[in-house]
Amino acid sequence: LVGFTDAEGNFNISLKGLQGSKYNSLNLTYQITLHINDLYVLEYIRNRLNCGSISKSGDKCNYFVNDQKSLINVIVPIFNYRELKSSKFFQYLNFKKAVHLLIDKNHLTLKGKIDILQYYHDMKLINQKSKARENMIIDEY
Repeated sequence: LVGFTDAEGNFNISLKGLQGSKYNSLNLTYQITLHINDLYVLEYIRNRLNCGSISKSGDKCNYFVNDQKSLINVIVPIFNYRELKSSKFFQYLNFKKAVHLLIDKNHLTLKGKIDILQYYHDMKLINQKSKARENMIIDEY
């Protein structure tokens, strides 16, 4: 799963109604996108993890997880156990911080909302990805 994510996946913080430093709602999503011919791979992942959904659009299919329970109990533990090797590691670190704010509903506090905004903006910064590259380790084969 980690390899698929390095190649074809992403972690997303979506802020609906974002205006300046305010937003109406928060949506956290883990996603893998593949060609429709590889739909069976995403079905296998969904069945193996016992969470998430699959959508199809044109020649693409997406496996995504956005429910709080699955993010906390399934997705985050997987990526804590096996680290990503690409710049998506940095993306994951911010995503994980946002997920942890959900656990105690701290994302609803003023400080939590400010933190979420920071994670959201950090994930968008291209130059920050280079920090993740400095820490990448490619396994020997």
